[in-house]
Amino acid sequence: MNYYSDMGQFGSTLAIGNQSRQFSATATGSLVAHRGGLTMGPALGESPFAIVNVPGAEGAKLLNGYGSRIDSRGYAIVPSLTPYRENTVSVDSKGLPDTVDILQNEQVIIPRMGAAVSVTMKTQSGQPVLLIIRDPQGNYLPIGSELTNASGEVTGIVGQAGMAFIRGWNIGTEAISVRTGSTFCTISADNALAQDISRSGSSSVIRAEVICKS
Repeated sequence: MNYYSDMGQFGSTLAIGNQSRQFSATATGSLVAHRGGLTMGPALGESPFAIVNVPGAEGAKLLNGYGSRIDSRGYAIVPSLTPYRENTVSVDSKGLPDTVDILQNEQVIIPRMGAAVSVTMKTQSGQPVLLIIRDPQGNYLPIGSELTNASGEVTGIVGQAGMAFIRGWNIGTEAISVRTGSTFCTISADNALAQDISRSGSSSVIRAEVICKS
């Protein structure tokens, strides 16, 4: 009997004779040490392989990774890459919680023979929030207005009826800047809203109406 998992191949045999019984078990896999720790995976040969890091995406399957799945620390091993050729490393986001979004689900790499290639996929974690944004006069912000976080990264775009979807906003402590053409306004941190979301315990999309002040 053979069993294939994301951590390798396992097998067992049982032989029964007239006067004896014999049982044997086998296990084939790999244990790779890297900057992020130790990661178990399928068996490795002389071919190059990839150490894939997808932060927060535990359980996500690698589409071409021989059954490999992202572990609890965000890592997985993709074996048997083709040297000196383009290899596509892809992550299947099906089954991930609403609190994790994979912003980049594939990369193309060209490894050397015997190389261990580090591949990092960008993710965004946090409570998903659908904002309904108005100005102080009660008007919806224009379509195309950009939302940026404290690091200057664009986290969302305003659509129809002032709606913008964002993730990873620390609502209780972090303000969001909104740019409309050459003008700016700010959505202030809202500790009361943060507490309401925390008490709800919901992992689905939260809807919140906010005011953007100049």
